[in-house]
Amino acid sequence: MSEQRKGFLLRSHIVGESDLWVDFLDQSGAILKLKARGAKRSKKRFPGGVLEPLQYISIHFEEKGSARYLLEAKIIDPFEGIRSDYDLVFWGSKLLQLTSFYAQEDLEEPLLFHLVGNTLKYLNQSGKNAEYAFWHFLARLMSLQGDLALEESYAPLVSHPVGAYDEASYKSFSWNMIKSRLASVFRGHFHRELQEFLS
Repeated sequence: MSEQRKGFLLRSHIVGESDLWVDFLDQSGAILKLKARGAKRSKKRFPGGVLEPLQYISIHFEEKGSARYLLEAKIIDPFEGIRSDYDLVFWGSKLLQLTSFYAQEDLEEPLLFHLVGNTLKYLNQSGKNAEYAFWHFLARLMSLQGDLALEESYAPLVSHPVGAYDEASYKSFSWNMIKSRLASVFRGHFHRELQEFLS
C-alpha cells in the first residue's frame, strides 16, 4: 500500500553506494523513517536536490512489512530565501536537527509540524534575525514537549509565535539568561549538552 504526505525532510544519510535513509516530518507532526533506494542515481524520482533539508516537499512512499520505502519526492516550496544565505542555512539546519531529536516516530504532534513550518517560513521571508528566531523556536519547542515550566524570562517567547517581534524587540530580551536556562533544562531532561547540537 502506498501513501502520499507533505512535510519537511529533517535529515538524511547515505547507505551503500546510492541509497539514502531519511527522517521526514509529515503534516501530522510524526516522523517517518524511510529508505530511498537508488536516490543518488535517480533524477526522475528525486529531482533537483529534493532530498536536501530546508524545503517543503511532497513524498510518495510504500510500506512493506515493518519497513517504509520512499518512491518519489517533489519540491513544493524550496525556501530559496533561506538557502541563499549561510546564516539562515546554519540556524535553519540546527532547527531541523533539534526537531529530529525531539520528535518521535509515528507519534502525531500537529503543533510541532506547524511550529517548524511557521519558523522556516519566517526565516525564508524575513531574511534576518535567524539566531533570535532559532532560540524563540527552541523555547516554543521545549514548551510544546512539556519540558519548560513557565518562567518570566521566556514567557513572552512561549506565548508568541516565532517572528512576532521585530529586531529591536528581540534584542531587548535577556538572551544570556534565556540561553542558560534552556541549556540547563535540556541537560536535566536528556543528560546531554545543548551545545552538542549547535557546534
